[in-house]
Amino acid sequence: MIDFDFPITVNEKGITTLEYEISDSGGDVCHGSLSGACVSFIRFDNSEKAQMSKSLLQGLRSGEFVYPLMVISNPKVWLVMEKIDSTLDQFKKKNTRIWSCTYQLDDKYKIIVRDIIAVVIQLVNQAYTGELKIQDIAIINGRAKLMRIPNELGGSKPRDQLQNLLEGLLGKDPNNKELIDFYSCVKTMPM
Repeated sequence: MIDFDFPITVNEKGITTLEYEISDSGGDVCHGSLSGACVSFIRFDNSEKAQMSKSLLQGLRSGEFVYPLMVISNPKVWLVMEKIDSTLDQFKKKNTRIWSCTYQLDDKYKIIVRDIIAVVIQLVNQAYTGELKIQDIAIINGRAKLMRIPNELGGSKPRDQLQNLLEGLLGKDPNNKELIDFYSCVKTMPM
């Protein structure tokens, strides 16, 4: 968890104001500042979804989840959180070498796969029933963290969601015995 020390100004009516700036790139994840601290802004459809995701993430306080700070509406709705380096999609596009020539998983990807497994296990332990997608995962300092918890109930089982997340990251190569064995182990994980 990041500890932010924001300068707070209280006016005569007891209202607090924080200054923020969003570099709105038009995507779901933007960067900016909140009272001088570098933060990221995650776009939501409405404030109810943003508040629900914020509450769920705050309740899961561990290293596998980002720590949300607040929800801002301006008129777009943003969940403000610690600065993320990239989304998992962006990471995958930038780091195209997933496998070595001997079908060994690259070290960067090993860490991220472990983190994704830890996220799903934590959510299972908390009885979360939403549908996770690869777009919900951020990369911060080389680690995968869940940045958004969708509020819609998921139809697939956690094990199937994990498999889908990992297939979205690592792909499906029928010639890669390591990957086939790995997916076989995922199918038997107790969840």
